[in-house]
Amino acid sequence: MTLVSIDAAILHLRVIDEDERADVELKLEAAEQAAVSYLNRYVYGDQDALDAALAAAPEAFSAARQAYLEASAAAASLADGAERAMAILGASTKFDAANLVNIHTCRGMVVTSAIKSAILLILGHLYENREDVVIGLTVASLPTGAKALLQPHRIGVGL
Repeated sequence: MTLVSIDAAILHLRVIDEDERADVELKLEAAEQAAVSYLNRYVYGDQDALDAALAAAPEAFSAARQAYLEASAAAASLADGAERAMAILGASTKFDAANLVNIHTCRGMVVTSAIKSAILLILGHLYENREDVVIGLTVASLPTGAKALLQPHRIGVGL
């Protein structure tokens, strides 16, 4: 995704040892995924990337719909009821996933400084709390500060 550069992440964490770079990259990717998942929409690095995604969305959705129709038609020809049901379920699952991608793309936005800051807060949390259980601390799914920064941009989740 690269909404925040690895150099900015390393600077934020004040990491000196180059051996930790791979760990920081992994946690940065997870932090970005957590932020985007919380927002319930895709986030793009710049307006050109958002515009390209929006331009490609109708064709991708149309292709997914066509694949669903073809898979459903093929499933209907299966004699065994269980096989037919599983084939239809598989086609529906793939179409639902494509539809969700289309929705998240159409709701997309360009990354803001608040989102970048939230990603860095999540990254710091992941970096400092490397275990699920931390004695004497409460480990939340997202840091409170990150939620506060992301909340104004969150959509479609019954705010």
